[in-house]
Amino acid sequence: MNEPGSDVDRDAGGVPAWACDHGWLVRRGPAAPTVTAVTRASGQALHSDPGVFWLIGRDGRVARRYEGGEWGIDDELGATVYVVEEGVLLEITAQQHFRGGDAVRETIVIPHLRPVADDDAQAGLIIADAILREEREEAERAEASVRAGRGRVAAIPGADERYELGDDFDRAQELLLRQLAAFDAPETEAALRALAAFGRLYRAAPEGWRPALAWAGEPLVHAARIAANDPWIAREGDHAWTDGDSAPAAGPARDRPDTSDLLETLERSRRDLDERAGWADDTDARNTAIALRQAVRALDASRARLGRLR
Repeated sequence: MNEPGSDVDRDAGGVPAWACDHGWLVRRGPAAPTVTAVTRASGQALHSDPGVFWLIGRDGRVARRYEGGEWGIDDELGATVYVVEEGVLLEITAQQHFRGGDAVRETIVIPHLRPVADDDAQAGLIIADAILREEREEAERAEASVRAGRGRVAAIPGADERYELGDDFDRAQELLLRQLAAFDAPETEAALRALAAFGRLYRAAPEGWRPALAWAGEPLVHAARIAANDPWIAREGDHAWTDGDSAPAAGPARDRPDTSDLLETLERSRRDLDERAGWADDTDARNTAIALRQAVRALDASRARLGRLR
């Protein structure tokens, strides 16, 4: 048996495990490398490797997970990790403020940990059954999440169709599709809804009207790239959309496409993005709020350009 309280104690089944007052704590693997790196960068000395831990209750089910994580909001970078040291599960949170004032906080999450003996067959069986059950349920949740993501995409007409509107359009569409499939994010749904509506209008329009429509949709595509967190957009900065931008020659008036549905969609998407910007302000996510308001202004510019095509 390894030294009691160390982070390499093992039960009979080969899983690092400790008994505690609420059941058993098991180590399921290492923490994400970036989480560990952020914590070490704060100057925190870690005597054991950070890990992912599950607390298994006496009913044989996983009661809680301790996985840690990292975050970055404006001028703050932080991470939380979990380690077993000296018979306790420690939660260590490190925060780095780029203007100074770094902080590290340690909290005992589970005290009185006792190594599970190699010959404790009953504990080993309970732990193994709990892990198998949780992994099965986790796989079912993952499948349900994939189905939900597909449903969110399918709810937007034409969201995943190809429109041949250029590289920027394709990149924004690809990023938004990927994000909406993974997360139920209102700003992502709003941007993809507007982008798809524009793509459908462009594709159905007569050839003579397509250059003018592409010009009108240019700010919209820019807004979609912002909402999609396109890393290249930051290099371009906020674009000054002006009324003086000249529109390409349009086709015959009799062939003019009906833009009323697109304008209505843009208005709805604009409201959703503006609401999310307000939420970002309320949660001190200043950079997110700034970016979303840039997207709102870009949608306004597209609406104005569409109005000039009448």
